[in-house]
Amino acid sequence: NQRKEPFKLKLSVSTKTATSKQEASKITSFETMENIPLTTGYLTNLFNSHLQSTNIWNMNSSKANYSGMSGIMLDLDGGFTIQEMEKCCSSWHHILYTSTSHQVNGDDRFRVILPVDPIYYESYSTETLHNRVYESVLAQFPEIDKSCTNPSSKFFPFCGEKTNFEIKVNVGKDYWS
Repeated sequence: NQRKEPFKLKLSVSTKTATSKQEASKITSFETMENIPLTTGYLTNLFNSHLQSTNIWNMNSSKANYSGMSGIMLDLDGGFTIQEMEKCCSSWHHILYTSTSHQVNGDDRFRVILPVDPIYYESYSTETLHNRVYESVLAQFPEIDKSCTNPSSKFFPFCGEKTNFEIKVNVGKDYWS
């Protein structure tokens, strides 16, 4: 029997691991992973060792190799607490996890992945369409880090004290749209 996941998660994931931001900054080779297990153990390992993105590329992470997107990535360094964001996004499927700089100066610093329905993956196949989606996202969430909204954006792995890493998988009513 195959286990059925409550929602689909597809990400571009670095082909190499990294334990520091310096190592991660040199990685450009990615592979597309589909039907990623939604267990906190699997995701913790993935987000603590690999770069990841909802932007899908043909091999390397660049605007030129962009081929689509499987969701929205939000990077928040203040402006929202984790609890406020959980409440705001509760009706959508999402994964929320802390970034390396979480609780620096007492601020919640975290990321949110809001997957889109898999039937729409190909609807965002150009940079122009990608940018239109993020114009809408920025209107809804002006607090997000705008540098994480372009077709070559990716999240670095969590490189801090592992005891400071938190992850929450929310099975909402629907995909983000």
